[in-house]
Amino acid sequence: MIPRLVALLGAAVVAIAAAPPYTAPLSPSPAPPASVVARAREVRAAPLPDRIGAISELLVGADYQVDAAGEGDGHDPDPPSRYDAFDCVTFVEEVLSLALAGDPSDAGRVRDALRYKDGVRSYANRNHHTELQWLPNNVASGWIVDVTGKLGPVRELRASVTVATWSNWSKRSLFALTDDQLPVGEERLDIVSPATLLAADVPAGAIVLTVREPRAGHPLWTNHVMLTVPADAPTVRHATRNGDGRVRQQSLAGYVNNAVATYKNWPVAGFAVYLPVEQGPRLAALRPAE
Repeated sequence: MIPRLVALLGAAVVAIAAAPPYTAPLSPSPAPPASVVARAREVRAAPLPDRIGAISELLVGADYQVDAAGEGDGHDPDPPSRYDAFDCVTFVEEVLSLALAGDPSDAGRVRDALRYKDGVRSYANRNHHTELQWLPNNVASGWIVDVTGKLGPVRELRASVTVATWSNWSKRSLFALTDDQLPVGEERLDIVSPATLLAADVPAGAIVLTVREPRAGHPLWTNHVMLTVPADAPTVRHATRNGDGRVRQQSLAGYVNNAVATYKNWPVAGFAVYLPVEQGPRLAALRPAE
């Protein structure tokens, strides 16, 4: 485990060195509950996986809600942050923003940087598309690093997404974007098989994405994202509509086996795994608790 983490941290340092300046704005957003603020400050000197585990623990049981957050105005006036309900992406963004910030008062800056290109909050600027926006933009900015290839043999997915792809897709109307604003280009993603993932030493604090088999004319592959947390056995926390529709904790094996068994009409192709990068001096130094 230790040699692997050392190698991964080396890759993370390269990503930070290549990252553009941190420019996320100080935009106001609802403050976290006092209990979450207290927990984030209590563990802020702990290793990043431990911070992710401690903060996400307080959110287990929150409701699942599709499109739970927005820009606070404009097309999607939902609040930029909330703590009573999440979808799978906003749960990951919220936990990471609190874990990566030097202090929870800075979490909004980190959240904007993860959610929006160049950290500029607007619906058109949001990283809507996982493969063309959320992943590559956050890798380029030094927030995350792809470690899928460290886990075992990978399968590379590739596709070309054009305006015509979007126009011919039955769910195009879900994106309130003009054709010029739609993400287009060559999308690629490395994935490992379910068996490889379960046999691998998946680090705690990782971002695990469920990837479906590519479909002709369908611009999206990824349909779920979750976080691994420190535990005796590989364990994930995620916001899911399955079951009673809440933020849940379950074994990684339990989730993977259930997904493979139940996603029959659109089978699981595999999983991608990324690690959030400890930011160190890129963020403000730790402040005394207020």
